[in-house]
Amino acid sequence: MKLYGKNPVIERLKSNPKSIRRIMIDEDHVDLVYIRKKCNQHGIGLQTVPHSKIQRLAQNLNTQGILADIDDFTYMAIDELLTNAYEKRRVPIFLDNLNDPQNLGGIIRSCGALGIFDIVLPATESVSVTDLY
Repeated sequence: MKLYGKNPVIERLKSNPKSIRRIMIDEDHVDLVYIRKKCNQHGIGLQTVPHSKIQRLAQNLNTQGILADIDDFTYMAIDELLTNAYEKRRVPIFLDNLNDPQNLGGIIRSCGALGIFDIVLPATESVSVTDLY
């Protein structure tokens, strides 16, 4: 799975660096020194590349000159999610008939601003977490 953009990649470096396999960054990126330092601290591979290569790999999405290869998103069973939500006082949010990954991303970002939550999606006929969210 790919993660694009300066803020998402930097936040992932802070919150969950073990999930990052490698980072590709524009050779002229303003945050190159900071990213390199964090990658060295956590043993993450870093490759500096021309901006055109990042754009080509990201299919011209707005990467802000940085692209991270991260572990695939993992799902958990509903019983486990509800047990964890109860024990950790998390709010489960149930979504149905959601078909656009960008809408899912917007919902997740909005919920994130409100506090601790878990998203519940149907196993079939529903959007899943993708590179585009």
